[in-house]
Amino acid sequence: MPFYASRLPTLAAAAFLSLPVLAPAACTVPDGVDLSTADAERMENYETSRVRGLAEAMLGTIEKERAAVAAVFSPDTEEFGAIPDGTYQCRTLKLGGLLPLTVYGYFDCDVSGDGSRIEKVSGSQRFTGTLTPSDGGLFYQGAIHYNNDPARAYGDDPEFDQVGCLVKLAGQEVYRLELPYPIHESTFDVIELRRSR
Repeated sequence: MPFYASRLPTLAAAAFLSLPVLAPAACTVPDGVDLSTADAERMENYETSRVRGLAEAMLGTIEKERAAVAAVFSPDTEEFGAIPDGTYQCRTLKLGGLLPLTVYGYFDCDVSGDGSRIEKVSGSQRFTGTLTPSDGGLFYQGAIHYNNDPARAYGDDPEFDQVGCLVKLAGQEVYRLELPYPIHESTFDVIELRRSR
């Protein structure tokens, strides 16, 4: 049985009717990237995680949070080769799992290395990872850490590893870092990134 099977709730049919039309994931695992068995399984079940997380999120009762989900999923996406280096406002949207929907405030993220490295540098839950071009999007591989604890590299501890895809909203300097089946709390995580001015 897959590791996430016990986490899948029975979803109300009405929730599916309110979902935006989703394009397929904009990236796959690039050749030569080594993943753990669990993370390879996460990527294989990426679309299931996204659809189920969104369906659970539509059961949330806070309209402002539901509007935040619609704002990052309703626009079309476009192909891109790299995210520009710089500072971004970023916030986490946790879809499904322990709660139907949780939307956090904005914190700071940095992109560096000609778009190859991303870090969340403020807030209590942070992450560091790499971005690799793949199928018109970027594949993300990284790890979370907390507060001012030292950053981890992918593979240091599987309990903190993350994988996913970074997609770009069409015509905007707005991106979604999508993380299927996070180890803790939720069915699907989204990190919304907006270029700081």
